Amino acid sequence: MNKNHIGKKVVSFKTDRNDVVLSRELEKIISKLDLIKNNYLILTTNLTMESIKKLEDAGIEYITSSNFIWTDERYKSIKQV
Repeated sequence: MNKNHIGKKVVSFKTDRNDVVLSRELEKIISKLDLIKNNYLILTTNLTMESIKKLEDAGIEYITSSNFIWTDERYKSIKQV
């Protein structure tokens, strides 16, 4: 974290998987936030490319535990093997 994060509401969450947050899971989290009144900082594990795009479109900053990037479909296909 850095000084630009001061004053933001921090949101940390866990999904059913320990390693990657898919975009549909992130949509559920974003839908519960009041984006008009608050600035948010998301703390989470890895994000898919689609999840990152959703956060950027919503103007939400994020910090992840890793910067290895998946797509939703790539992650699903690998986990099915």
